Amino acid sequence: MKKSLITLFLLLFIVHLATSQSTTRYFFYDDAGNRIWRKDHLGVDPNQCPTSIAGYTKLGEYNNHAYFMSDNPAKWVDAKVLAENENGYLATMNDQAENDWLKSQLGNEMVFIGYNDATTEGTMQWANNEPVTLDLGYGNSAGNDYGLMNFWAGTWQLVGPWQSRKFILEYDCTGNDNPTGDLTITCPDNINVTTTTNSASVSWNPPVATTTCSVNTDVTITQTAGGASGANYPIGTTTISYQATDNCNNTENCSFTITVTADQGGGCGNIAGFTKLGEFGGHGYYMSNTTANWAQAKTQAENAGGYLATMNSQSENDFLKSHLNNNMAFIGYNDAATEGVGQWANNEPVTLDLSYDNSASNDYAVMNFWAGTWQMVNQWVNKKFIVELNCSGPPAPQSAMKLAPVTDIILYPNPNDGIFSIQANGDISKDAKVFIYDSHGTLAYTRSYGDGSFDISDLAEGTYWVILQDGRQRYKLNVVKGD
Repeated sequence: MKKSLITLFLLLFIVHLATSQSTTRYFFYDDAGNRIWRKDHLGVDPNQCPTSIAGYTKLGEYNNHAYFMSDNPAKWVDAKVLAENENGYLATMNDQAENDWLKSQLGNEMVFIGYNDATTEGTMQWANNEPVTLDLGYGNSAGNDYGLMNFWAGTWQLVGPWQSRKFILEYDCTGNDNPTGDLTITCPDNINVTTTTNSASVSWNPPVATTTCSVNTDVTITQTAGGASGANYPIGTTTISYQATDNCNNTENCSFTITVTADQGGGCGNIAGFTKLGEFGGHGYYMSNTTANWAQAKTQAENAGGYLATMNSQSENDFLKSHLNNNMAFIGYNDAATEGVGQWANNEPVTLDLSYDNSASNDYAVMNFWAGTWQMVNQWVNKKFIVELNCSGPPAPQSAMKLAPVTDIILYPNPNDGIFSIQANGDISKDAKVFIYDSHGTLAYTRSYGDGSFDISDLAEGTYWVILQDGRQRYKLNVVKGD
Protein backbone atom coordinates (compact mmCIF):
# COMPACT_ATOMS: atom_id res chain seq x y z
CA MET A 1 0.00 0.00 0.00
CA LYS A 2 2.76 2.39 0.96
CA LYS A 3 4.62 1.58 -2.23
CA SER A 4 1.50 2.20 -4.30
CA LEU A 5 0.99 5.60 -2.70
CA ILE A 6 4.57 6.51 -3.36
CA THR A 7 4.15 5.79 -7.06
CA LEU A 8 1.19 8.20 -7.15
CA PHE A 9 3.33 11.09 -5.94
CA LEU A 10 5.87 12.93 -8.01
CA LEU A 11 9.36 11.43 -7.96
CA LEU A 12 12.25 13.77 -7.45
CA PHE A 13 15.41 13.24 -9.45
CA ILE A 14 18.53 15.22 -8.99
CA VAL A 15 20.29 15.83 -12.24
CA HIS A 16 23.67 17.41 -12.50
CA LEU A 17 24.07 19.32 -15.78
CA ALA A 18 27.62 19.98 -16.88
CA THR A 19 27.95 23.59 -18.04
CA SER A 20 30.67 26.21 -17.86
CA GLN A 21 29.61 26.57 -14.21
CA SER A 22 28.21 23.41 -12.61
CA THR A 23 24.56 23.81 -11.57
CA THR A 24 22.06 21.44 -10.05
CA ARG A 25 18.50 21.29 -11.39
CA TYR A 26 15.59 19.26 -10.10
CA PHE A 27 13.13 17.55 -12.42
CA PHE A 28 9.73 16.06 -11.49
CA TYR A 29 8.26 13.00 -13.21
CA ASP A 30 4.87 11.33 -12.98
CA ASP A 31 4.51 7.60 -12.28
CA ALA A 32 4.57 6.89 -16.02
CA GLY A 33 8.05 8.35 -16.27
CA ASN A 34 7.08 11.57 -18.04
CA ARG A 35 8.87 14.69 -16.87
CA ILE A 36 6.33 17.36 -16.00
CA TRP A 37 8.24 20.24 -14.35
CA ARG A 38 11.60 21.60 -13.41
CA LYS A 39 12.32 23.06 -9.97
CA ASP A 40 13.81 26.33 -11.24
CA HIS A 41 10.46 26.92 -13.04
CA LEU A 42 8.30 26.32 -9.97
CA GLY A 43 7.56 30.04 -9.62
CA VAL A 44 5.94 30.11 -13.07
CA ASP A 45 2.40 29.01 -13.92
CA PRO A 46 2.94 26.11 -16.34
CA ASN A 47 -0.26 26.99 -18.19
CA GLN A 48 0.62 30.61 -18.92
CA CYS A 49 2.68 31.40 -22.00
CA PRO A 50 5.96 33.08 -21.07
CA THR A 51 6.68 36.37 -22.74
CA SER A 52 10.31 35.43 -23.17
CA ILE A 53 12.72 32.54 -22.67
CA ALA A 54 16.47 33.05 -22.43
CA GLY A 55 18.17 31.82 -25.59
CA TYR A 56 14.99 31.99 -27.68
CA THR A 57 13.07 34.56 -29.74
CA LYS A 58 9.30 34.52 -29.37
CA LEU A 59 7.56 34.23 -32.73
CA GLY A 60 4.02 34.65 -31.42
CA GLU A 61 1.01 32.67 -30.27
CA TYR A 62 -1.43 30.62 -32.28
CA ASN A 63 -4.50 28.75 -30.99
CA ASN A 64 -3.36 29.00 -27.33
CA HIS A 65 0.16 27.80 -28.09
CA ALA A 66 3.34 29.87 -28.02
CA TYR A 67 6.22 29.39 -30.45
CA PHE A 68 9.87 30.28 -29.83
CA MET A 69 12.82 30.02 -32.22
CA SER A 70 16.16 29.10 -30.67
CA ASP A 71 18.85 31.72 -31.04
CA ASN A 72 21.47 29.03 -31.68
CA PRO A 73 21.50 25.87 -33.82
CA ALA A 74 21.60 22.35 -32.40
CA LYS A 75 21.31 18.76 -33.61
CA TRP A 76 17.74 17.43 -33.62
CA VAL A 77 18.22 15.05 -30.65
CA ASP A 78 19.80 17.86 -28.61
CA ALA A 79 17.08 20.30 -29.68
CA LYS A 80 14.46 17.86 -28.38
CA VAL A 81 16.10 17.80 -24.94
CA LEU A 82 16.55 21.59 -24.87
CA ALA A 83 12.89 22.13 -25.75
CA GLU A 84 11.75 19.74 -23.02
CA ASN A 85 14.08 21.43 -20.52
CA GLU A 86 11.98 24.55 -21.05
CA ASN A 87 8.80 22.53 -20.36
CA GLY A 88 7.87 22.59 -24.02
CA TYR A 89 8.54 20.34 -26.99
CA LEU A 90 9.77 20.48 -30.56
CA ALA A 91 6.87 22.01 -32.50
CA THR A 92 4.12 19.80 -33.89
CA MET A 93 1.93 20.76 -36.85
CA ASN A 94 -1.62 19.46 -36.48
CA ASP A 95 -3.19 21.14 -39.52
CA GLN A 96 -2.33 23.19 -42.57
CA ALA A 97 -3.43 26.46 -40.97
CA GLU A 98 -1.00 26.02 -38.07
CA ASN A 99 1.76 25.09 -40.51
CA ASP A 100 1.06 28.15 -42.66
CA TRP A 101 1.09 30.42 -39.63
CA LEU A 102 4.48 29.11 -38.44
CA LYS A 103 5.93 29.30 -41.97
CA SER A 104 4.99 33.01 -42.08
CA GLN A 105 7.08 33.63 -38.94
CA LEU A 106 10.32 31.92 -40.05
CA GLY A 107 11.97 34.75 -41.98
CA ASN A 108 14.75 33.04 -43.95
CA GLU A 109 15.38 30.17 -41.53
CA MET A 110 15.13 26.39 -41.99
CA VAL A 111 14.25 25.01 -38.55
CA PHE A 112 13.84 21.69 -36.78
CA ILE A 113 10.33 20.63 -35.74
CA GLY A 114 9.31 17.48 -33.87
CA TYR A 115 8.53 15.36 -36.95
CA ASN A 116 10.74 12.23 -37.27
CA ASP A 117 10.90 8.49 -38.04
CA ALA A 118 13.89 7.76 -35.82
CA THR A 119 12.15 4.88 -34.00
CA THR A 120 10.83 2.93 -37.01
CA GLU A 121 11.96 3.82 -40.51
CA GLY A 122 9.02 5.08 -42.55
CA THR A 123 6.69 5.33 -39.55
CA MET A 124 6.38 9.03 -38.85
CA GLN A 125 5.81 10.41 -35.36
CA TRP A 126 6.03 13.63 -33.38
CA ALA A 127 8.65 14.05 -30.68
CA ASN A 128 5.93 14.56 -28.04
CA ASN A 129 3.98 11.48 -29.27
CA GLU A 130 0.99 13.41 -30.62
CA PRO A 131 -0.73 11.59 -33.51
CA VAL A 132 0.41 12.61 -37.00
CA THR A 133 -2.59 14.34 -38.64
CA LEU A 134 -0.62 16.37 -41.21
CA ASP A 135 2.32 15.06 -43.21
CA LEU A 136 4.35 17.41 -45.43
CA GLY A 137 7.54 15.31 -45.25
CA TYR A 138 9.73 14.62 -48.27
CA GLY A 139 13.26 13.43 -49.09
CA ASN A 140 13.12 10.47 -46.68
CA SER A 141 15.73 7.74 -46.54
CA ALA A 142 17.19 5.36 -43.97
CA GLY A 143 19.84 7.93 -43.05
CA ASN A 144 17.48 10.91 -42.83
CA ASP A 145 15.14 10.75 -39.83
CA TYR A 146 14.64 14.29 -38.51
CA GLY A 147 12.16 16.91 -39.68
CA LEU A 148 13.32 20.32 -40.93
CA MET A 149 10.70 22.93 -42.02
CA ASN A 150 11.71 25.23 -44.89
CA PHE A 151 10.70 28.89 -44.98
CA TRP A 152 9.75 29.12 -48.67
CA ALA A 153 6.99 26.47 -48.78
CA GLY A 154 6.61 25.25 -45.20
CA THR A 155 7.23 21.64 -46.26
CA TRP A 156 9.35 19.27 -44.15
CA GLN A 157 12.64 17.83 -45.34
CA LEU A 158 14.11 14.89 -43.45
CA VAL A 159 17.82 15.20 -42.66
CA GLY A 160 20.50 13.22 -40.87
CA PRO A 161 21.45 13.20 -37.17
CA TRP A 162 24.60 15.33 -37.59
CA GLN A 163 23.00 18.42 -39.12
CA SER A 164 22.59 21.41 -36.78
CA ARG A 165 19.79 23.97 -37.20
CA LYS A 166 17.80 26.40 -35.16
CA PHE A 167 14.65 24.79 -33.83
CA ILE A 168 11.08 25.68 -32.82
CA LEU A 169 10.01 25.27 -29.21
CA GLU A 170 6.24 24.95 -28.79
CA TYR A 171 4.64 25.76 -25.47
CA ASP A 172 1.11 24.77 -24.44
CA CYS A 173 -0.79 27.79 -23.13
CA THR A 174 -4.03 26.04 -22.16
CA GLY A 175 -4.40 28.41 -19.24
CA ASN A 176 -3.79 31.46 -21.44
CA ASP A 177 -7.31 31.72 -22.81
CA ASN A 178 -7.43 35.47 -22.24
CA PRO A 179 -4.28 37.08 -23.63
CA THR A 180 -4.16 40.80 -23.10
CA GLY A 181 -3.90 43.81 -25.38
CA ASP A 182 -5.73 46.88 -26.64
CA LEU A 183 -7.25 47.16 -30.12
CA THR A 184 -8.18 50.38 -31.89
CA ILE A 185 -9.68 51.09 -35.32
CA THR A 186 -10.14 54.46 -37.01
CA CYS A 187 -12.49 54.99 -39.94
CA PRO A 188 -12.31 57.82 -42.51
CA ASP A 189 -14.22 61.02 -41.82
CA ASN A 190 -17.80 61.41 -43.07
CA ILE A 191 -17.97 62.15 -46.80
CA ASN A 192 -20.37 64.66 -48.38
CA VAL A 193 -20.75 64.96 -52.15
CA THR A 194 -23.13 66.70 -54.53
CA THR A 195 -24.27 65.19 -57.82
CA THR A 196 -26.14 66.36 -60.89
CA THR A 197 -27.32 62.78 -61.53
CA ASN A 198 -28.97 60.14 -59.33
CA SER A 199 -25.73 58.89 -57.80
CA ALA A 200 -22.06 59.68 -57.28
CA SER A 201 -18.89 57.57 -57.28
CA VAL A 202 -17.23 57.79 -53.86
CA SER A 203 -13.81 56.48 -52.83
CA TRP A 204 -12.01 56.46 -49.49
CA ASN A 205 -8.90 55.14 -47.81
CA PRO A 206 -9.32 51.93 -45.76
CA PRO A 207 -9.58 52.11 -41.94
CA VAL A 208 -6.43 51.87 -39.83
CA ALA A 209 -6.31 49.36 -36.95
CA THR A 210 -3.58 48.65 -34.40
CA THR A 211 -3.29 46.27 -31.44
CA THR A 212 -0.96 45.63 -28.52
CA CYS A 213 -2.13 42.00 -28.27
CA SER A 214 0.38 39.81 -26.43
CA VAL A 215 -0.07 37.02 -29.00
CA ASN A 216 0.99 39.14 -32.00
CA THR A 217 0.05 42.39 -33.69
CA ASP A 218 -1.93 40.89 -36.57
CA VAL A 219 -5.33 42.52 -37.13
CA THR A 220 -8.13 41.40 -39.44
CA ILE A 221 -10.37 44.18 -40.80
CA THR A 222 -13.75 43.25 -42.27
CA GLN A 223 -16.33 45.56 -43.83
CA THR A 224 -19.69 44.85 -42.17
CA ALA A 225 -22.01 47.37 -43.83
CA GLY A 226 -22.21 49.49 -46.96
CA GLY A 227 -20.76 49.21 -50.43
CA ALA A 228 -17.22 49.21 -51.72
CA SER A 229 -14.89 52.15 -52.14
CA GLY A 230 -15.22 53.51 -55.68
CA ALA A 231 -18.83 52.35 -56.08
CA ASN A 232 -21.75 54.61 -57.01
CA TYR A 233 -23.86 55.79 -54.08
CA PRO A 234 -27.44 57.06 -54.46
CA ILE A 235 -28.78 60.37 -53.23
CA GLY A 236 -29.22 60.12 -49.47
CA THR A 237 -27.05 58.86 -46.61
CA THR A 238 -25.27 55.49 -46.58
CA THR A 239 -23.46 54.10 -43.53
CA ILE A 240 -20.15 52.29 -44.08
CA SER A 241 -19.03 50.08 -41.17
CA TYR A 242 -15.93 48.03 -40.42
CA GLN A 243 -14.92 45.59 -37.68
CA ALA A 244 -11.37 44.83 -36.53
CA THR A 245 -10.41 41.60 -34.73
CA ASP A 246 -7.05 40.68 -33.17
CA ASN A 247 -5.61 37.45 -31.76
CA CYS A 248 -6.52 38.42 -28.19
CA ASN A 249 -10.20 38.01 -29.17
CA ASN A 250 -10.72 41.77 -29.08
CA THR A 251 -13.17 43.33 -31.55
CA GLU A 252 -13.70 47.01 -32.30
CA ASN A 253 -16.07 48.69 -34.74
CA CYS A 254 -16.13 52.02 -36.54
CA SER A 255 -18.44 53.69 -39.06
CA PHE A 256 -18.73 56.74 -41.24
CA THR A 257 -21.43 58.09 -43.52
CA ILE A 258 -21.58 59.01 -47.19
CA THR A 259 -24.13 61.73 -47.89
CA VAL A 260 -24.97 62.38 -51.54
CA THR A 261 -27.12 65.41 -52.27
CA ALA A 262 -28.69 66.55 -55.52
CA ASP A 263 -27.29 69.72 -57.04
CA GLN A 264 -30.09 72.28 -56.87
CA GLY A 265 -28.13 74.99 -58.61
CA GLY A 266 -26.85 76.52 -55.37
CA GLY A 267 -25.14 79.87 -55.55
CA CYS A 268 -23.45 79.13 -58.86
CA GLY A 269 -25.53 79.61 -61.99
CA ASN A 270 -24.78 78.40 -65.50
CA ILE A 271 -21.95 79.71 -67.69
CA ALA A 272 -22.35 80.02 -71.44
CA GLY A 273 -20.04 77.60 -73.26
CA PHE A 274 -19.70 75.30 -70.23
CA THR A 275 -21.59 72.35 -68.73
CA LYS A 276 -22.14 72.56 -64.99
CA LEU A 277 -20.89 69.41 -63.27
CA GLY A 278 -22.09 70.23 -59.75
CA GLU A 279 -21.11 71.91 -56.51
CA PHE A 280 -18.82 70.80 -53.72
CA GLY A 281 -17.78 72.71 -50.61
CA GLY A 282 -19.46 75.93 -51.75
CA HIS A 283 -17.73 75.88 -55.15
CA GLY A 284 -19.17 75.19 -58.59
CA TYR A 285 -17.41 73.12 -61.25
CA TYR A 286 -17.92 73.54 -64.99
CA MET A 287 -16.52 71.59 -67.93
CA SER A 288 -15.84 73.47 -71.13
CA ASN A 289 -17.83 72.41 -74.18
CA THR A 290 -14.78 72.88 -76.40
CA THR A 291 -11.09 72.05 -76.11
CA ALA A 292 -8.11 74.34 -75.66
CA ASN A 293 -4.47 74.08 -74.64
CA TRP A 294 -3.67 74.73 -70.99
CA ALA A 295 -2.67 78.41 -71.39
CA GLN A 296 -5.84 79.16 -73.39
CA ALA A 297 -7.91 77.26 -70.83
CA LYS A 298 -6.45 79.36 -68.01
CA THR A 299 -7.42 82.59 -69.80
CA GLN A 300 -10.93 81.36 -70.63
CA ALA A 301 -11.47 80.22 -67.03
CA GLU A 302 -10.51 83.65 -65.72
CA ASN A 303 -12.70 85.34 -68.34
CA ALA A 304 -15.58 83.22 -67.01
CA GLY A 305 -15.01 84.71 -63.55
CA GLY A 306 -13.29 81.65 -62.11
CA TYR A 307 -10.04 79.72 -62.45
CA LEU A 308 -8.77 76.36 -63.59
CA ALA A 309 -9.93 73.95 -60.88
CA THR A 310 -7.77 73.33 -57.81
CA MET A 311 -7.90 70.14 -55.75
CA ASN A 312 -7.36 70.81 -52.06
CA SER A 313 -8.37 67.40 -50.66
CA GLN A 314 -8.84 63.80 -51.73
CA SER A 315 -12.61 64.10 -51.26
CA GLU A 316 -12.78 67.12 -53.59
CA ASN A 317 -10.68 65.22 -56.13
CA ASP A 318 -12.94 62.18 -55.82
CA PHE A 319 -16.01 64.39 -56.34
CA LEU A 320 -14.65 65.86 -59.56
CA LYS A 321 -13.45 62.47 -60.82
CA SER A 322 -16.97 61.09 -60.37
CA HIS A 323 -18.31 63.78 -62.75
CA LEU A 324 -15.79 63.50 -65.58
CA ASN A 325 -17.64 60.68 -67.36
CA ASN A 326 -15.12 59.57 -70.00
CA ASN A 327 -13.24 62.86 -70.26
CA MET A 328 -9.68 63.83 -69.49
CA ALA A 329 -9.73 67.50 -68.55
CA PHE A 330 -7.23 70.21 -67.66
CA ILE A 331 -7.05 71.42 -64.07
CA GLY A 332 -4.89 74.24 -62.69
CA TYR A 333 -1.93 72.15 -61.49
CA ASN A 334 1.36 72.84 -63.33
CA ASP A 335 5.12 73.23 -62.92
CA ALA A 336 5.63 75.63 -65.82
CA ALA A 337 7.40 78.27 -63.71
CA THR A 338 9.93 75.95 -62.02
CA GLU A 339 10.41 72.39 -63.22
CA GLY A 340 9.43 69.91 -60.50
CA VAL A 341 7.78 72.53 -58.28
CA GLY A 342 4.03 72.06 -58.63
CA GLN A 343 1.71 75.01 -58.28
CA TRP A 344 -1.90 75.97 -58.92
CA ALA A 345 -2.80 78.47 -61.62
CA ASN A 346 -4.56 80.69 -59.05
CA ASN A 347 -1.55 80.49 -56.66
CA GLU A 348 -3.35 78.52 -53.94
CA PRO A 349 -0.96 76.37 -51.86
CA VAL A 350 -0.52 72.79 -53.07
CA THR A 351 -1.97 70.46 -50.40
CA LEU A 352 -2.66 67.46 -52.66
CA ASP A 353 -0.42 66.14 -55.43
CA LEU A 354 -1.55 63.24 -57.64
CA SER A 355 0.66 64.11 -60.62
CA TYR A 356 2.61 61.59 -62.71
CA ASP A 357 4.53 61.28 -66.01
CA ASN A 358 6.27 64.57 -65.27
CA SER A 359 9.26 65.70 -67.33
CA ALA A 360 10.88 68.91 -68.46
CA SER A 361 8.56 69.07 -71.47
CA ASN A 362 5.37 68.10 -69.63
CA ASP A 363 4.21 70.92 -67.37
CA TYR A 364 0.38 70.89 -67.37
CA ALA A 365 -1.98 68.58 -65.51
CA VAL A 366 -4.85 66.64 -67.06
CA MET A 367 -7.11 64.74 -64.63
CA ASN A 368 -8.07 61.29 -65.87
CA PHE A 369 -11.55 59.86 -65.37
CA TRP A 370 -10.57 56.30 -64.34
CA ALA A 371 -8.45 57.08 -61.26
CA GLY A 372 -8.60 60.85 -60.79
CA THR A 373 -4.80 61.11 -60.96
CA TRP A 374 -3.13 63.94 -62.87
CA GLN A 375 -1.08 63.21 -65.98
CA MET A 376 1.40 65.91 -66.97
CA VAL A 377 1.27 66.86 -70.68
CA ASN A 378 2.94 69.47 -72.86
CA GLN A 379 1.81 72.92 -73.91
CA TRP A 380 0.43 71.80 -77.28
CA VAL A 381 -2.10 69.27 -75.99
CA ASN A 382 -5.74 70.34 -76.36
CA LYS A 383 -8.34 69.10 -73.89
CA LYS A 384 -11.56 70.18 -72.29
CA PHE A 385 -10.96 71.95 -69.00
CA ILE A 386 -12.59 72.46 -65.61
CA VAL A 387 -13.50 75.92 -64.35
CA GLU A 388 -14.05 76.39 -60.62
CA LEU A 389 -16.16 79.21 -59.20
CA ASN A 390 -16.65 80.32 -55.63
CA CYS A 391 -20.43 80.14 -55.35
CA SER A 392 -20.52 83.02 -52.88
CA GLY A 393 -18.71 85.24 -55.37
CA PRO A 394 -20.85 86.38 -58.33
CA PRO A 395 -23.96 88.24 -57.10
CA ALA A 396 -27.33 87.30 -58.51
CA PRO A 397 -28.74 90.03 -60.83
CA GLN A 398 -31.84 90.47 -58.67
CA SER A 399 -29.81 91.12 -55.51
CA ALA A 400 -30.29 94.51 -53.82
CA MET A 401 -27.43 96.80 -54.70
CA LYS A 402 -26.64 100.44 -55.25
CA LEU A 403 -27.85 101.83 -58.60
CA ALA A 404 -25.06 103.86 -60.12
CA PRO A 405 -25.90 107.43 -60.98
CA VAL A 406 -25.28 108.18 -64.64
CA THR A 407 -22.72 110.80 -63.64
CA ASP A 408 -20.62 108.11 -61.93
CA ILE A 409 -20.71 105.19 -64.39
CA ILE A 410 -21.64 105.27 -68.08
CA LEU A 411 -22.14 102.25 -70.37
CA TYR A 412 -21.95 103.19 -74.07
CA PRO A 413 -22.98 102.77 -76.79
CA ASN A 414 -26.26 101.27 -75.66
CA PRO A 415 -27.79 99.57 -77.63
CA ASN A 416 -24.74 98.16 -79.42
CA ASP A 417 -23.60 95.35 -81.68
CA GLY A 418 -21.76 93.61 -78.81
CA ILE A 419 -18.85 96.04 -78.44
CA PHE A 420 -19.23 98.52 -75.60
CA SER A 421 -17.33 100.32 -72.85
CA ILE A 422 -17.98 101.11 -69.22
CA GLN A 423 -16.58 104.47 -68.12
CA ALA A 424 -16.34 105.35 -64.45
CA ASN A 425 -15.74 108.94 -63.41
CA GLY A 426 -14.70 107.72 -59.94
CA ASP A 427 -11.95 105.27 -58.96
CA ILE A 428 -12.74 101.74 -60.18
CA SER A 429 -10.06 99.07 -59.71
CA LYS A 430 -8.85 97.26 -62.81
CA ASP A 431 -9.39 94.07 -60.77
CA ALA A 432 -13.09 94.83 -60.21
CA LYS A 433 -15.32 92.03 -61.50
CA VAL A 434 -17.92 92.46 -64.24
CA PHE A 435 -20.72 89.86 -64.41
CA ILE A 436 -23.21 89.79 -67.30
CA TYR A 437 -26.46 87.84 -66.90
CA ASP A 438 -29.11 87.12 -69.52
CA SER A 439 -32.81 87.73 -68.93
CA HIS A 440 -33.18 84.26 -67.35
CA GLY A 441 -30.55 85.01 -64.70
CA THR A 442 -27.90 82.79 -66.32
CA LEU A 443 -24.32 84.03 -66.00
CA ALA A 444 -23.30 84.54 -69.63
CA TYR A 445 -20.01 86.44 -69.38
CA THR A 446 -17.58 87.57 -66.72
CA ARG A 447 -14.11 89.13 -66.56
CA SER A 448 -12.12 91.76 -64.76
CA TYR A 449 -12.92 95.45 -65.40
CA GLY A 450 -9.50 96.04 -66.93
CA ASP A 451 -9.58 98.94 -69.40
CA GLY A 452 -13.39 99.02 -69.43
CA SER A 453 -13.81 97.67 -72.97
CA PHE A 454 -16.03 94.61 -73.50
CA ASP A 455 -16.92 92.30 -76.37
CA ILE A 456 -20.11 90.20 -76.10
CA SER A 457 -20.58 89.84 -79.83
CA ASP A 458 -20.81 86.04 -79.49
CA LEU A 459 -23.89 86.34 -77.27
CA ALA A 460 -27.42 86.30 -78.67
CA GLU A 461 -29.33 89.52 -79.21
CA GLY A 462 -31.28 90.69 -76.19
CA THR A 463 -31.17 92.61 -72.95
CA TYR A 464 -28.55 91.73 -70.34
CA TRP A 465 -27.91 92.81 -66.78
CA VAL A 466 -24.40 94.07 -66.09
CA ILE A 467 -23.13 93.92 -62.50
CA LEU A 468 -19.91 95.71 -61.60
CA GLN A 469 -18.48 94.65 -58.26
CA ASP A 470 -15.57 96.63 -56.86
CA GLY A 471 -14.77 95.33 -53.39
CA ARG A 472 -17.92 95.71 -51.29
CA GLN A 473 -19.49 98.19 -53.75
CA ARG A 474 -21.86 96.84 -56.42
CA TYR A 475 -23.46 98.63 -59.37
CA LYS A 476 -26.18 97.36 -61.69
CA LEU A 477 -26.68 98.49 -65.28
CA ASN A 478 -28.26 97.00 -68.35
CA VAL A 479 -27.06 96.63 -71.89
CA VAL A 480 -28.99 95.90 -75.08
CA LYS A 481 -27.21 93.87 -77.74
CA GLY A 482 -28.61 94.40 -81.23
CA ASP A 483 -27.41 93.33 -84.65
